[in-house]
Amino acid sequence: MLRRAYEQDPAAVRRWLRRAYPEIATRAKAKGGAIFWDDKTGLHSDDVRGRGYAPPGRTPEAQVNHRRAKLGLMSAVTNKGGLRWLVLDEAIKAAYLLRVLARLVRDATSKVFLILDRLPVHRLVKVRNWVIEREVEIEVFLPARLQPGAEPG
Repeated sequence: MLRRAYEQDPAAVRRWLRRAYPEIATRAKAKGGAIFWDDKTGLHSDDVRGRGYAPPGRTPEAQVNHRRAKLGLMSAVTNKGGLRWLVLDEAIKAAYLLRVLARLVRDATSKVFLILDRLPVHRLVKVRNWVIEREVEIEVFLPARLQPGAEPG
């Protein structure tokens, strides 16, 4: 099954890949750097099946656990299949993002060119300042919203 973000505009994605991405790739190649694509996901233990089963004539009963477990996963993947990741036990906040960025820079053998999505934490001043202070080691790219009517860039 193929899934795509419901707000994504495939034409805008194609334009961004045709216009903006080649510039990033050229800069990365000139600096001997590696391009990383950031992604995050959240997992939670809510059971949403909404039905139970029992023998005929008996009312179904289900044991409910009211404690919900939540995990987050932040990852960065290179075009060549390299992978960096971190499992989080709460929401993705600036401190966690900065921890991931610091590890990414520390473990890299060359300059990091990181493509982020539009998650609000990526645009925080604290994160922006951290990246500016390390411009020799890392460049971050935040594509414009790839929604209908938005010009990628």
